[in-house]
Amino acid sequence: MVAKKILSQKAITNFEAEEHLNNIQSEFVKKEKELPFEINQTKDYLAKVNKGRKSNKDIMQKLKALNLPEQVYIELANILPKNEEVIRTILYKKLEFTDDLVKQIKDAIN
Repeated sequence: MVAKKILSQKAITNFEAEEHLNNIQSEFVKKEKELPFEINQTKDYLAKVNKGRKSNKDIMQKLKALNLPEQVYIELANILPKNEEVIRTILYKKLEFTDDLVKQIKDAIN
């Protein structure tokens, strides 16, 4: 088994991950190599999760403007909850929140 070292970490949305994997795929195509199994599986998963959704860059900007922690607004952008109860569930134990913040998040997502 080959040990791999993590050089850096950054939280990204599912859309950003899909874009990144598409770039990796194009590099493999240029080298005429087959994509590794893990990358294929991840691309398939992201295609299913992102299906029917448009890019959420505008939503990300609105959520960032609410001064939410990065991990929270990325999770919200990935899930795109439709009701306040789900938003509260996501926020629970991550930060203190008010009813007004929940409403602002809902407005930003919808």
